[in-house]
Amino acid sequence: MIVLLTGEDQYAIQEQLNQYKAEIDAQWLTLCYHRFPADRLDQAISVARTRSLTGGKKLVIVENCHLKQWGDTELETLQQLVQVPEFTILVFVATNVDKRLKIYKHLVKYTKLFEFPLIPSWRTDLIEKAIASLAAGIAIKAKKTKLVLSKDAVEYLAEAIGNDMTRAATELHKLYIYSNSRQLELAEVKELVPCQTQNSLQLASAIR
Repeated sequence: MIVLLTGEDQYAIQEQLNQYKAEIDAQWLTLCYHRFPADRLDQAISVARTRSLTGGKKLVIVENCHLKQWGDTELETLQQLVQVPEFTILVFVATNVDKRLKIYKHLVKYTKLFEFPLIPSWRTDLIEKAIASLAAGIAIKAKKTKLVLSKDAVEYLAEAIGNDMTRAATELHKLYIYSNSRQLELAEVKELVPCQTQNSLQLASAIR
């Protein structure tokens, strides 16, 4: 399987990478889990083309692939994608890509494309939903009771954190530990999570 992950939501991309990593047998990670910078594409493709010594899955990640740094040499290297074995998971990670590039058009012929855009900072309704979903996911991973937040606490978190889902996950983990299975109210959340964001609506209000 060959995958291209693009977007500015680094938390979502990392979660997707974690899912792929979870498919690798933990005792064989040193042999079957590989990360390469974009300037070592030839080495990454070479490793991806080689069958796993364990007979199971292999994960190869090529990071920071904005594609503009690649030219004809890399395009020729990518011709070898057809030789990547079925049980190899080859992942290209890019914050953003120019879809007009010839190398992009070649790459998407062989890859599954997953896009992870950031939620617009003014869409507080979507940010609130994302925070609520993250809170539920944290509890599922811990296999314990869920993190319960009052409605105004969720609204405050959306304002305080904005669309930074990496920080949201960190703050929610902290709240989960503190809550000890009880619902957290706004006053408690404000004490534990400082407001460090300023969205466009707040700026407009301040200007007025």
